[in-house]
Amino acid sequence: MRFISYMNRPHTFFFLLLLSGICLLAWLIQRELIFNYDVSWLLEASKRLSAGGTYAHDFFENNPPLILYLYMPPLALSHLFSLNLILSMQIYICLLSLLSLYLCSFFTRKIFLEKPALNFLFLITLAFIYLVLPLFDFAQREHLLILFCMPYLLMITYRLEGNSMQRYHAAAI
Repeated sequence: MRFISYMNRPHTFFFLLLLSGICLLAWLIQRELIFNYDVSWLLEASKRLSAGGTYAHDFFENNPPLILYLYMPPLALSHLFSLNLILSMQIYICLLSLLSLYLCSFFTRKIFLEKPALNFLFLITLAFIYLVLPLFDFAQREHLLILFCMPYLLMITYRLEGNSMQRYHAAAI
């Protein structure tokens, strides 16, 4: 019931409509582009690692193994639902983007308390940066860095303004 009353606000409906449009635009762009070779190789290395492979024998990757672990959820999604690996990677990045955007909205609502229009513009711009701007670099390490760091940077901004938050929320971010 709380969600329905929240949806009655026109700016929330307009935000969700624009966010849906950005997601659709990102999907249309990514559908037409060739997946980045680096992401493709990292997906293949993650597949080999999840099949029991080792660094020196089954693949060679000069990056730390964290990126391989970050690429394993699309493999599981692809295997679980019999999806194309590229489509599952796009779904995974879209879900990470929406999760990051949700966490950012928690802080921007409080940072831009007196300026809701600026909050709206900031979040729409952030959604565009997350989903449309990467183009060929979609799902690259730098793209994931922005997705994971932006809630942290906004949390730091929130705390520098003199606000406090519970420690477990800060640890989760």
